[in-house]
Amino acid sequence: MTSICKYLEELANRETRLILYPADRLVEGRMNWWAVSRGSDDSPANLEVIEERLRNLAKAWTEPDRAVNLSEVNQATFYAWYDAQSGTLNVCLTSAASPRGQFGGGIACVDEPRPIVQQLLRDPHPGTIFMDELSDVTPGDRETITPPAGLAVWAVTNRW
Repeated sequence: MTSICKYLEELANRETRLILYPADRLVEGRMNWWAVSRGSDDSPANLEVIEERLRNLAKAWTEPDRAVNLSEVNQATFYAWYDAQSGTLNVCLTSAASPRGQFGGGIACVDEPRPIVQQLLRDPHPGTIFMDELSDVTPGDRETITPPAGLAVWAVTNRW
């Protein structure tokens, strides 16, 4: 079993209770957020296994008996994304119906975890942004800055 698979399985099986606290989404997000880096034993050949572990984690985390509700909450949303700047697969749980509010910029919701896992496994230099990928910006040039493409996010919501 690869490093990522072990970590995702451990998170799914752990007895950790997740705190849903819609009154303070920032606290809620920080309490229920984990990140994992690719290990030397993780490769594109493990794509389907990692996808399955991610689906199992989403199912486990969105079960109503797994969450501690600090107020009346009738849903949980699990989401996952790949952060190219840190080179990590990130997973989080929130009481929001959509992950859009958790991100400052635009996101592109995907129907399956495959695009996120592919990004993780195919990044040749995780956590590295090369100088030629950066562009110069001067004060006052905000209108000429092209925003990056939407961050791919896979989300699963369970209502109870």
